[in-house]
Amino acid sequence: MKIAFMTSGTINGSLSYRPLAFAKELVRKGHEVYIFAPRFDKYSNFKDEGITEIDGVKIMRPLQIRTFPFELGLISYILSSITMLYRLNPDIIHINKPNPVTIPALLIRAIRKIPIILDVDDLDSEVMKIEKNSLLRIKLVQVSEKLFAHYANAVTAASAFLENLYASQYKKQIVTHVPNGADFVNMNKINTEKISDRILFIGNMNRTNILEPLFHAIKGLQDKKVLTHTRIIGDGKYLPYFKRLSKKLGLTKNVAFLGWVPQNQLYKYIRVGDIGYCYMPNELTVKACSSMKVFQYMQFGAVPLVSNVGDLPSYTFNGRAGYIAKHDDKDSLIKTLIYALKNKEERIEKIKYSQIHARSKFSWQSLTVKVEKVYQSVIEK
Repeated sequence: MKIAFMTSGTINGSLSYRPLAFAKELVRKGHEVYIFAPRFDKYSNFKDEGITEIDGVKIMRPLQIRTFPFELGLISYILSSITMLYRLNPDIIHINKPNPVTIPALLIRAIRKIPIILDVDDLDSEVMKIEKNSLLRIKLVQVSEKLFAHYANAVTAASAFLENLYASQYKKQIVTHVPNGADFVNMNKINTEKISDRILFIGNMNRTNILEPLFHAIKGLQDKKVLTHTRIIGDGKYLPYFKRLSKKLGLTKNVAFLGWVPQNQLYKYIRVGDIGYCYMPNELTVKACSSMKVFQYMQFGAVPLVSNVGDLPSYTFNGRAGYIAKHDDKDSLIKTLIYALKNKEERIEKIKYSQIHARSKFSWQSLTVKVEKVYQSVIEK
Protein backbone atom coordinates (compact mmCIF):
# COMPACT_ATOMS: atom_id res chain seq x y z
CA MET A 1 0.00 0.00 0.00
CA LYS A 2 1.28 3.48 -0.88
CA ILE A 3 0.54 5.94 1.93
CA ALA A 4 1.04 9.71 1.99
CA PHE A 5 1.06 11.57 5.31
CA MET A 6 0.60 15.33 5.40
CA THR A 7 1.84 17.20 8.45
CA SER A 8 2.05 20.91 9.19
CA GLY A 9 5.45 20.95 10.92
CA THR A 10 9.03 20.19 9.95
CA ILE A 11 9.88 16.53 10.18
CA ASN A 12 11.97 16.78 13.36
CA GLY A 13 9.45 19.04 15.13
CA SER A 14 6.88 17.98 17.71
CA LEU A 15 3.99 18.37 15.23
CA SER A 16 5.40 15.55 13.08
CA TYR A 17 6.27 13.11 15.86
CA ARG A 18 3.01 11.12 15.75
CA PRO A 19 2.76 10.75 11.93
CA LEU A 20 6.46 9.90 11.68
CA ALA A 21 6.08 7.22 14.36
CA PHE A 22 3.22 5.60 12.43
CA ALA A 23 5.08 5.99 9.14
CA LYS A 24 8.18 4.17 10.41
CA GLU A 25 6.13 1.23 11.63
CA LEU A 26 4.17 1.06 8.39
CA VAL A 27 7.44 0.87 6.42
CA ARG A 28 8.55 -2.02 8.66
CA LYS A 29 5.30 -3.75 7.76
CA GLY A 30 6.10 -3.48 4.05
CA HIS A 31 4.21 -0.36 2.98
CA GLU A 32 5.56 2.45 0.82
CA VAL A 33 5.28 5.61 2.92
CA TYR A 34 5.79 9.33 2.23
CA ILE A 35 5.48 12.37 4.50
CA PHE A 36 4.80 15.82 3.10
CA ALA A 37 6.44 18.32 5.47
CA PRO A 38 7.66 21.94 5.34
CA ARG A 39 11.36 22.49 4.76
CA PHE A 40 11.60 25.12 7.50
CA ASP A 41 9.41 26.67 10.21
CA LYS A 42 9.70 28.01 13.76
CA TYR A 43 10.36 24.50 15.06
CA SER A 44 13.56 24.35 12.98
CA ASN A 45 14.44 27.96 13.89
CA PHE A 46 13.62 28.71 10.23
CA LYS A 47 16.65 26.71 9.12
CA ASP A 48 16.33 24.32 6.18
CA GLU A 49 15.91 20.62 6.93
CA GLY A 50 17.73 18.62 4.30
CA ILE A 51 16.41 15.24 5.40
CA THR A 52 14.95 13.21 2.52
CA GLU A 53 14.47 9.82 4.23
CA ILE A 54 14.11 8.48 7.78
CA ASP A 55 14.14 4.70 8.35
CA GLY A 56 12.70 4.09 4.90
CA VAL A 57 10.09 6.87 5.11
CA LYS A 58 10.52 9.27 2.19
CA ILE A 59 10.26 12.96 3.13
CA MET A 60 8.56 15.09 0.46
CA ARG A 61 9.40 18.80 0.31
CA PRO A 62 6.88 20.93 -1.61
CA LEU A 63 8.20 24.27 -2.87
CA GLN A 64 8.48 26.70 0.03
CA ILE A 65 9.60 30.29 -0.47
CA ARG A 66 11.10 32.45 2.27
CA THR A 67 8.80 35.41 2.73
CA PHE A 68 7.75 37.88 5.36
CA PRO A 69 5.31 37.20 6.78
CA PHE A 70 6.14 33.49 6.84
CA GLU A 71 2.60 32.47 5.80
CA LEU A 72 2.93 34.00 2.31
CA GLY A 73 5.53 31.38 1.44
CA LEU A 74 2.96 28.69 2.08
CA ILE A 75 1.03 29.66 -1.06
CA SER A 76 3.75 28.10 -3.22
CA TYR A 77 3.86 25.17 -0.78
CA ILE A 78 0.13 24.47 -1.24
CA LEU A 79 0.29 24.69 -5.04
CA SER A 80 3.38 22.48 -5.16
CA SER A 81 1.72 19.94 -2.84
CA ILE A 82 -1.18 19.57 -5.27
CA THR A 83 1.17 18.66 -8.13
CA MET A 84 3.30 16.32 -6.04
CA LEU A 85 0.30 14.51 -4.54
CA TYR A 86 -1.30 14.09 -7.95
CA ARG A 87 1.87 12.55 -9.40
CA LEU A 88 2.42 10.32 -6.36
CA ASN A 89 -1.14 8.96 -6.58
CA PRO A 90 -1.15 7.22 -3.18
CA ASP A 91 -3.68 4.64 -2.04
CA ILE A 92 -4.32 6.54 1.22
CA ILE A 93 -3.78 10.13 2.34
CA HIS A 94 -3.34 10.45 6.11
CA ILE A 95 -3.87 13.98 7.47
CA ASN A 96 -2.48 14.97 10.86
CA LYS A 97 -3.60 18.34 12.31
CA PRO A 98 -5.66 19.74 9.42
CA ASN A 99 -4.93 23.33 8.39
CA PRO A 100 -4.55 25.24 5.10
CA VAL A 101 -1.31 23.46 4.09
CA THR A 102 -3.14 20.12 4.10
CA ILE A 103 -6.05 21.36 1.93
CA PRO A 104 -4.47 19.94 -1.30
CA ALA A 105 -5.50 16.47 -0.07
CA LEU A 106 -9.16 17.40 -0.50
CA LEU A 107 -8.60 18.42 -4.12
CA ILE A 108 -6.73 15.20 -4.91
CA ARG A 109 -9.49 13.23 -3.20
CA ALA A 110 -12.04 14.84 -5.49
CA ILE A 111 -9.95 14.23 -8.64
CA ARG A 112 -8.58 10.75 -7.99
CA LYS A 113 -11.10 9.45 -5.39
CA ILE A 114 -8.27 8.68 -2.95
CA PRO A 115 -9.50 7.95 0.60
CA ILE A 116 -8.51 10.38 3.34
CA ILE A 117 -7.85 9.46 6.97
CA LEU A 118 -8.25 12.35 9.39
CA ASP A 119 -5.99 11.93 12.43
CA VAL A 120 -7.05 14.17 15.35
CA ASP A 121 -4.97 14.31 18.52
CA ASP A 122 -6.30 17.56 19.97
CA LEU A 123 -8.78 20.39 19.48
CA ASP A 124 -6.14 22.44 17.69
CA SER A 125 -8.19 25.57 17.05
CA GLU A 126 -9.17 25.67 20.74
CA VAL A 127 -5.53 25.29 21.76
CA MET A 128 -4.68 28.19 19.44
CA LYS A 129 -7.23 30.35 21.26
CA ILE A 130 -5.63 29.57 24.61
CA GLU A 131 -2.20 30.34 23.19
CA LYS A 132 -3.56 33.65 21.83
CA ASN A 133 -2.94 33.14 18.13
CA SER A 134 -4.38 35.62 15.67
CA LEU A 135 -8.09 35.40 14.86
CA LEU A 136 -7.25 34.79 11.18
CA ARG A 137 -5.04 31.78 11.94
CA ILE A 138 -7.64 30.33 14.29
CA LYS A 139 -10.41 30.75 11.72
CA LEU A 140 -8.36 29.11 8.96
CA VAL A 141 -7.68 26.07 11.17
CA GLN A 142 -11.35 25.88 12.24
CA VAL A 143 -12.48 25.83 8.60
CA SER A 144 -9.87 23.18 7.75
CA GLU A 145 -10.96 21.02 10.69
CA LYS A 146 -14.60 21.12 9.59
CA LEU A 147 -13.82 20.42 5.93
CA PHE A 148 -11.68 17.39 6.70
CA ALA A 149 -14.14 16.07 9.28
CA HIS A 150 -16.89 16.25 6.67
CA TYR A 151 -14.99 14.72 3.73
CA ALA A 152 -12.68 12.23 5.45
CA ASN A 153 -13.38 8.55 4.88
CA ALA A 154 -12.37 7.65 8.42
CA VAL A 155 -11.14 9.30 11.62
CA THR A 156 -8.49 8.15 14.07
CA ALA A 157 -8.99 9.93 17.41
CA ALA A 158 -6.23 10.10 20.01
CA SER A 159 -8.53 10.39 23.03
CA ALA A 160 -11.81 8.86 24.17
CA PHE A 161 -13.27 12.38 24.25
CA LEU A 162 -12.45 12.97 20.56
CA GLU A 163 -13.66 9.49 19.63
CA ASN A 164 -17.07 10.20 21.18
CA LEU A 165 -17.20 13.71 19.72
CA TYR A 166 -16.52 12.66 16.13
CA ALA A 167 -18.64 9.51 16.35
CA SER A 168 -21.64 11.59 17.48
CA GLN A 169 -21.19 14.36 14.92
CA TYR A 170 -20.21 12.23 11.89
CA LYS A 171 -22.24 9.06 12.25
CA LYS A 172 -21.45 7.65 8.79
CA GLN A 173 -17.70 7.63 9.32
CA ILE A 174 -15.42 5.02 10.82
CA VAL A 175 -14.02 6.49 14.06
CA THR A 176 -11.26 4.58 15.85
CA HIS A 177 -9.54 5.40 19.14
CA VAL A 178 -5.75 5.42 18.62
CA PRO A 179 -3.91 7.19 21.46
CA ASN A 180 -0.35 8.44 21.34
CA GLY A 181 2.45 6.14 22.39
CA ALA A 182 6.20 5.66 22.53
CA ASP A 183 8.95 3.40 21.26
CA PHE A 184 9.36 1.01 24.16
CA VAL A 185 12.36 -0.93 22.82
CA ASN A 186 14.61 0.78 25.38
CA MET A 187 12.53 -0.64 28.25
CA ASN A 188 14.78 -3.72 28.23
CA LYS A 189 17.75 -1.56 29.26
CA ILE A 190 16.12 -0.05 32.35
CA ASN A 191 18.12 -0.69 35.52
CA THR A 192 16.03 -0.25 38.65
CA GLU A 193 19.02 -0.61 40.97
CA LYS A 194 19.72 3.13 40.71
CA ILE A 195 16.58 5.18 41.33
CA SER A 196 16.46 8.94 40.84
CA ASP A 197 14.74 11.33 43.26
CA ARG A 198 14.15 14.12 40.75
CA ILE A 199 11.06 15.71 39.26
CA LEU A 200 11.01 16.06 35.48
CA PHE A 201 8.88 18.06 33.05
CA ILE A 202 8.91 17.75 29.26
CA GLY A 203 6.78 20.04 27.10
CA ASN A 204 6.03 23.38 25.51
CA MET A 205 5.58 26.45 27.69
CA ASN A 206 3.02 28.33 25.64
CA ARG A 207 0.59 28.76 28.53
CA THR A 208 1.07 29.16 32.26
CA ASN A 209 -1.58 27.00 33.95
CA ILE A 210 0.06 23.64 33.17
CA LEU A 211 3.48 24.24 34.66
CA GLU A 212 2.76 26.95 37.24
CA PRO A 213 1.32 24.50 39.84
CA LEU A 214 4.62 22.62 39.78
CA PHE A 215 6.62 25.65 40.87
CA HIS A 216 4.30 26.36 43.79
CA ALA A 217 4.41 22.66 44.71
CA ILE A 218 8.22 22.70 44.70
CA LYS A 219 8.05 25.72 46.99
CA GLY A 220 5.69 23.73 49.24
CA LEU A 221 8.15 20.81 49.28
CA GLN A 222 10.96 23.17 50.18
CA ASP A 223 8.94 24.63 53.06
CA LYS A 224 8.33 21.09 54.35
CA LYS A 225 12.08 20.31 54.14
CA VAL A 226 11.52 17.78 51.36
CA LEU A 227 14.45 18.41 49.03
CA THR A 228 14.47 17.41 45.39
CA HIS A 229 15.84 18.68 42.10
CA THR A 230 13.62 19.53 39.13
CA ARG A 231 14.55 19.56 35.44
CA ILE A 232 12.46 21.51 32.94
CA ILE A 233 12.89 20.37 29.33
CA GLY A 234 11.19 22.49 26.68
CA ASP A 235 10.72 25.94 25.26
CA GLY A 236 7.92 28.39 24.57
CA LYS A 237 6.87 32.00 24.95
CA TYR A 238 6.42 31.67 28.73
CA LEU A 239 9.89 30.30 29.40
CA PRO A 240 11.13 33.73 30.59
CA TYR A 241 8.06 33.95 32.88
CA PHE A 242 8.88 30.64 34.55
CA LYS A 243 12.51 31.60 34.99
CA ARG A 244 11.36 34.76 36.78
CA LEU A 245 8.87 32.74 38.86
CA SER A 246 11.61 30.32 39.88
CA LYS A 247 13.76 33.21 41.05
CA LYS A 248 10.84 34.90 42.84
CA LEU A 249 10.03 31.72 44.80
CA GLY A 250 13.67 31.10 45.67
CA LEU A 251 13.95 27.90 43.64
CA THR A 252 16.93 28.66 41.42
CA LYS A 253 19.13 26.08 43.21
CA ASN A 254 16.47 23.39 42.84
CA VAL A 255 15.20 24.01 39.29
CA ALA A 256 17.21 23.67 36.06
CA PHE A 257 15.92 24.86 32.68
CA LEU A 258 17.47 22.73 29.93
CA GLY A 259 15.71 24.23 26.91
CA TRP A 260 14.37 22.33 23.92
CA VAL A 261 15.71 18.79 23.41
CA PRO A 262 15.04 16.76 20.22
CA GLN A 263 12.81 13.74 20.73
CA ASN A 264 15.60 11.34 19.81
CA GLN A 265 17.86 12.85 22.49
CA LEU A 266 15.48 12.68 25.46
CA TYR A 267 16.99 9.44 26.72
CA LYS A 268 20.09 11.39 27.74
CA TYR A 269 18.10 13.55 30.16
CA ILE A 270 15.65 11.10 31.77
CA ARG A 271 16.75 8.94 34.70
CA VAL A 272 15.08 5.80 35.97
CA GLY A 273 12.77 6.74 38.83
CA ASP A 274 12.29 10.38 37.84
CA ILE A 275 8.80 11.62 38.67
CA GLY A 276 7.43 12.75 35.30
CA TYR A 277 5.13 15.74 35.74
CA CYS A 278 1.93 15.72 33.67
CA TYR A 279 -0.44 17.40 36.11
CA MET A 280 -2.98 19.06 33.81
CA PRO A 281 -5.86 21.47 34.47
CA ASN A 282 -9.48 20.37 34.07
CA GLU A 283 -10.03 21.92 30.64
CA LEU A 284 -11.69 20.87 27.40
CA THR A 285 -8.41 20.76 25.46
CA VAL A 286 -6.81 18.54 28.10
CA LYS A 287 -9.73 16.09 27.95
CA ALA A 288 -9.38 16.04 24.17
CA CYS A 289 -5.65 15.49 23.93
CA SER A 290 -3.47 12.41 24.32
CA SER A 291 -0.43 13.60 26.25
CA MET A 292 2.72 12.27 24.60
CA LYS A 293 4.89 13.01 27.63
CA VAL A 294 3.24 10.32 29.80
CA PHE A 295 4.41 7.63 27.38
CA GLN A 296 7.85 9.21 26.99
CA TYR A 297 8.29 9.18 30.76
CA MET A 298 7.38 5.49 30.96
CA GLN A 299 9.52 4.65 27.95
CA PHE A 300 12.71 5.59 29.80
CA GLY A 301 11.73 4.45 33.27
CA ALA A 302 10.33 7.66 34.73
CA VAL A 303 7.12 7.38 36.76
CA PRO A 304 4.37 9.73 35.53
CA LEU A 305 2.38 11.89 37.93
CA VAL A 306 -0.91 12.94 36.32
CA SER A 307 -4.14 14.68 37.28
CA ASN A 308 -7.53 12.98 37.18
CA VAL A 309 -8.52 14.59 33.87
CA GLY A 310 -9.49 12.96 30.58
CA ASP A 311 -7.55 9.82 29.61
CA LEU A 312 -4.57 10.57 31.86
CA PRO A 313 -5.48 8.14 34.69
CA SER A 314 -5.98 5.30 32.20
CA TYR A 315 -2.49 5.87 30.77
CA THR A 316 -1.09 5.02 34.21
CA PHE A 317 -3.41 2.00 34.38
CA ASN A 318 -5.32 3.85 37.10
CA GLY A 319 -2.24 4.36 39.22
CA ARG A 320 -0.49 1.00 38.79
CA ALA A 321 2.15 2.59 36.55
CA GLY A 322 2.11 6.11 37.98
CA TYR A 323 0.57 8.54 40.46
CA ILE A 324 -2.74 10.39 40.21
CA ALA A 325 -3.44 13.68 42.01
CA LYS A 326 -6.71 15.61 42.14
CA HIS A 327 -6.81 18.31 39.46
CA ASP A 328 -6.50 21.99 40.39
CA ASP A 329 -5.66 21.07 43.99
CA LYS A 330 -2.32 22.32 45.29
CA ASP A 331 -2.45 20.24 48.49
CA SER A 332 -3.20 17.06 46.56
CA LEU A 333 -0.26 17.69 44.23
CA ILE A 334 2.16 18.34 47.11
CA LYS A 335 0.99 15.30 49.09
CA THR A 336 1.30 13.07 46.01
CA LEU A 337 4.82 14.34 45.28
CA ILE A 338 5.92 13.78 48.88
CA TYR A 339 4.47 10.27 48.88
CA ALA A 340 6.12 9.41 45.55
CA LEU A 341 9.53 10.75 46.62
CA LYS A 342 9.46 8.81 49.90
CA ASN A 343 8.47 5.48 48.35
CA LYS A 344 11.27 4.30 46.07
CA GLU A 345 10.27 0.65 46.25
CA GLU A 346 6.77 1.48 45.06
CA ARG A 347 8.19 3.50 42.17
CA ILE A 348 10.26 0.48 41.17
CA GLU A 349 7.11 -1.66 41.10
CA LYS A 350 5.35 0.92 38.95
CA ILE A 351 8.27 0.97 36.53
CA LYS A 352 8.20 -2.82 36.25
CA TYR A 353 4.45 -2.72 35.62
CA SER A 354 5.04 -0.21 32.80
CA GLN A 355 7.67 -2.47 31.25
CA ILE A 356 5.07 -5.18 30.73
CA HIS A 357 1.76 -3.41 30.17
CA ALA A 358 2.61 -0.04 28.63
CA ARG A 359 4.80 -1.75 26.05
CA SER A 360 1.97 -4.01 24.90
CA LYS A 361 -0.74 -1.35 24.90
CA PHE A 362 1.01 1.92 24.01
CA SER A 363 3.94 0.98 21.77
CA TRP A 364 3.84 2.54 18.31
CA GLN A 365 4.08 -0.97 16.92
CA SER A 366 0.79 -2.09 18.49
CA LEU A 367 -0.94 1.23 17.80
CA THR A 368 0.04 1.08 14.12
CA VAL A 369 -1.78 -2.26 13.81
CA LYS A 370 -4.99 -0.35 14.62
CA VAL A 371 -4.18 2.33 12.04
CA GLU A 372 -3.47 -0.30 9.39
CA LYS A 373 -6.87 -1.89 10.07
CA VAL A 374 -8.51 1.51 9.46
CA TYR A 375 -6.73 1.74 6.10
CA GLN A 376 -7.93 -1.74 5.12
CA SER A 377 -11.53 -0.99 6.09
CA VAL A 378 -11.53 2.17 3.97
CA ILE A 379 -9.90 0.51 0.95
CA GLU A 380 -12.35 -2.41 1.06
CA LYS A 381 -15.42 -0.23 1.61
